[in-house]
Order: sequence, then C-alpha cells, then structure tokens
Amino acid sequence: MGNFLAKNKLSSVYLNIAAIILGAILGLALGETACGLKFIGTIWLNCIKLIMVPLVLCIVVTSIGSQQDLSSLGRVATRIVAFYMTTTVMAIAIGIAVAFVLKPGIGFNIALEGAQAAAKTVSLSVQDFFLSLFPSNLFKTLSDGDVLGTLVIGILFGVSVIKIKDVEKKRTVLRCFDSLNALINEYLRMIINLSPIGVLCLMADSFGKYGLTVFTTMAKFFGTFYVGLAIQVLLVYGIVLLIFARMNIFKFLRDATPVWSFTLATCSSTANIPNSIKTAREVFNVPDNIASFTIPLGATLNYDGLVMAFGCVLITVAQMNGIVFGAGTLIHIMLVGLLLSSCGSGIPGGGVVKIMMILGTFGLPTEFAGLLAGFYRFFDMGITTVNCLGDLVGTVCVAKAEERRKNNS
Repeated sequence: MGNFLAKNKLSSVYLNIAAIILGAILGLALGETACGLKFIGTIWLNCIKLIMVPLVLCIVVTSIGSQQDLSSLGRVATRIVAFYMTTTVMAIAIGIAVAFVLKPGIGFNIALEGAQAAAKTVSLSVQDFFLSLFPSNLFKTLSDGDVLGTLVIGILFGVSVIKIKDVEKKRTVLRCFDSLNALINEYLRMIINLSPIGVLCLMADSFGKYGLTVFTTMAKFFGTFYVGLAIQVLLVYGIVLLIFARMNIFKFLRDATPVWSFTLATCSSTANIPNSIKTAREVFNVPDNIASFTIPLGATLNYDGLVMAFGCVLITVAQMNGIVFGAGTLIHIMLVGLLLSSCGSGIPGGGVVKIMMILGTFGLPTEFAGLLAGFYRFFDMGITTVNCLGDLVGTVCVAKAEERRKNNS
C-alpha cells in the first residue's frame, strides 16, 4: 500500500511538470489562440482560493489549540519568526548585490513610453502596520480574504482554546475545528487532483500571450533576478538546512518537487499552503502541529522572493537613470522593503503595486514597474517559488530543532 501511494504522489508530480511543458508548447504553437484556455485555469485557481481563508483559520486554531501549553507554542513561534526575518533581510541584500554586480540597468534599451502607471500609496508607518494585524470585524476579514488578519484571529482563538479550563469543552471545540478541517482537506484533495489541467491552461495562456519575448527583451534583468534567487536557495537555504537539519539542499529540492512544480505554474503562495503542509507532513515528517502553524504564518510573513525583487528593481531603475545610492540609502531600502513586504496584502496586483510603491518611496520613476506588469507572471514564478521554499525550509529546521530538544530532554 505504501509503494502504491508513493507511486501515485510521484506520478502527480510528473503530471504537473508535463503540464507545464505541454502548456508552454501549446502557447508557443497556437499564439493568442491558446489564451482562450485561461478561463479553465482561472476556474481551477478560484476553486482553491475560495477555501483558503477557512483553511488558514481552522488549521491555525487546531495546531495552536492542540499544544500542551503556551511555552511550546512560544518556542516554535520565536524560532520560525527569527528564521523568516533573517532570510528576508538576506534576500533583499542579495537582490541589491547581484544588481550591483551584473548591472542589468546599464544599456537598457526597451522603450518605456506608455508604461507609466499610478502607484497606490499605503502608509509605511509602524503603527499602521500593527493596526492592520488586528481587524475589528471577523466576518469582514473572512469575506475580504484577508489572510494576514485571519492568521492573527486564528492565533488568538488558538491561544484561547489552550486556556479553556474545562477539558471536555476544550475537546469539543477542537473536534469542531477538526471536523471542518476534514471537510476542507477532502475538498482540496479533489481540486488538487485536477491540477495538471489547471496548470496546462495557465501556462498555455502565459506563453500564448507573451511568447519568447520575455527571454529576449528583458533577458538581462530576469537573468540577474534569477541569479539572486538561485543564490538565496542554494547558498542561504543550503547553509541553514545543513546546519539546523543536517540536510543537503539538492536532496531537499528533489523531495520538495511537489511544492516548486506547483508554484511555478500557479504563482500563488496562498493556494500552495495545503500543498506545502502535505509535503512537510508526508515527505519531511514534520509534525502536524508545527507544519499547520509555520507554513500559513510563512505565507503571510515570509516574502524572500518579493524583497529580492525590490532590491533588483530599485538598483536596475537607479542604473537606468544614472543614480548611485549611498550606504545609508541602501540600509533604508532594506528596512522599507522588510516592512512593505508584509503589509498591503489585500491590494490587487500586490507584487507590481508594491514595486511601484517602493520605487516612489525612493523618488524613482515607476515606468519600469508598469512594463514589468506585462511580464509579471514569469517574474512571479520565481518570487512565489522562493517564498514557498523558504516557508518549507524554516518549517523543516524548526521541526528538527524541536525533535532534538525532545530527544535530549
């Protein structure tokens, strides 16, 4: 039975990879005709997204509520938040560094006329950021699809469950959320089984719309960005895994194929939450109470790929305009990027809008972000994949630390 399940998991991964390749071929062969398939992929994504907020609420409440006490929760939370903050700072530093070295903005020859888009403004004050973490209306938070607000609500509810004195009532509450989790998991299993169809249609649309243009007109910029992502994964995540999980990065990437094959096609960290939790549990043997807490937290807090994009775009646009940033400005970029990455999660077109915002913050023209929006799917594939791999790396490392602590006690 175990071999049968393993073969099924493997075949699902191969089907997704085959769907990516076939979708790209169809898009290139049929051109804009292939864009007619987009609605099928959009329906599939919508079917996943509609359950994301209830999923986050239920799994966070059950994972926290099932903890024995607040000390174990605090230990896990401290470790994972420290990991996310550290890797995010390193990601933006790497993004700045690779752009400085490879100079993608020098000799940039794409016309930017007509690419101007108005940047939306979101307050970057610390007070506003923390206020946004604590919504005043539960039902509005759920209906707005505010994952960050839902996560905070789930944490508060979970802590409340731990503090219920009546054991029977506590079990009743947990059984209620467990039952909802069972329903959500069966629904997601049904939808995820259709992933090759959705993946194929989304990739066909992307390549049908843009063709190989993305690899020619913006090759230097995209090359620089993906070099930075490779450094983040192979060097930063590789060292962290080696030190804290005694794991080789290449073995990790092979075992994490279900995650990156999914994110390359969907470009959605939120939609990938159940997929990452499943991979953490079944492939890396991470306990449910850790995976169900750290991965949803990472989906709303850990944006390594996005902050790297901030660094690359800022330096590229500065080079295009002959601007050289001093050390103080670079530190300012890192701080603003760290804050901006986790706020404004409900803004439509989040990544491009945030890139426009950070360009405007440092007095740079936003035309490049407008141009980037046309190719954003190819850009977003790398952003989302690194974001989700970072969530999984942190989860595995925290789980190993908890396992060692348990064995030593």
